[in-house]
Amino acid sequence: MLRKVIFLSLSGLIASNAAADCTLARGTPTILSLPAQTITISADAVTDLSNPIATFTTSSLGSAIGYDECVSGLAAGRALIGLGEEVATRLYKTNIPGIGVKLHIYVPDSATFGYYPINYTLTFSNGENKGTWDWVAGSYYRIRFYKVDDTLTLSDPTGDIVLDSGTLGYEWLGADSVRPVSLFINQIKIISTPACTVENTKIIDFNTVTPAMVDAGVERNLDFSLTCKTDYGSYSTTASITTTTPSSDATYIKVTDADGNTDNLGIQILSNSGSVINVDGSILEKIASTSTNSAAKFNWRAKLINTSTGSSRPQNGTFTAKAEIVLDIN
Repeated sequence: MLRKVIFLSLSGLIASNAAADCTLARGTPTILSLPAQTITISADAVTDLSNPIATFTTSSLGSAIGYDECVSGLAAGRALIGLGEEVATRLYKTNIPGIGVKLHIYVPDSATFGYYPINYTLTFSNGENKGTWDWVAGSYYRIRFYKVDDTLTLSDPTGDIVLDSGTLGYEWLGADSVRPVSLFINQIKIISTPACTVENTKIIDFNTVTPAMVDAGVERNLDFSLTCKTDYGSYSTTASITTTTPSSDATYIKVTDADGNTDNLGIQILSNSGSVINVDGSILEKIASTSTNSAAKFNWRAKLINTSTGSSRPQNGTFTAKAEIVLDIN
């Protein structure tokens, strides 16, 4: 007798299913979105791991998202995506070295912010084995940014990307795929503004001059500078000058003599190269690049000139003039 044996192999897969432990009974899983944002920071902002440089929040849940028949001890948590390296406890690095981020969800039931990330298990009052688990209406996300280094290294004056768009975090229940609430962020950028020191007032003293000296033109140095700290490595500076008493062609500042006359003396402003700078702000002198924490220096000249016509002459005594130097930094 010939006997053949067929071996039969049976197999299967037992998979956990959150639905077996919790049943969605209220609302639907929701994605809360944060619009695109731009953070503005001064280059001299100090490192501070306690006080954020920017805080943004999403809109709130309009209605509860709730699960029934949840089993005590069921795993749950809050997870982050793309934020792996901590600067400090639950403070994470971003795309910009020196900028950290924290994520929280507001829990209206306790009027507190729950931090990210965390893993926990469900428990119910009175030691019950089953219960309901809800994300109540009014819940929302809060994202905070911190300066964690003294100096940033930025390259795009229109905004360097701190965090790119995408899902940043989510709540999960029973399994990672069950996400009752998630946070989607649009692109977040940062712009740094230079921090500068500059002389508040410049006084040019022509001392005592004679009519003959004025006819020839009397020049004095008008040197000024500013020093800026910038997160972009270098900065550019443009300077112009304005006055409330310009000549009709704006080529000089009218000078007031001892009798209050303004038609006998003028002061021209000469650039580094010796050309006349109009005193109506229309002519700019630029220093294209100065390293951070170094001084951008302008070496102008102020020239006292005779503007009288006919026999008119300035009166003996003190004469004065005023103007403002305007500096624009990029």
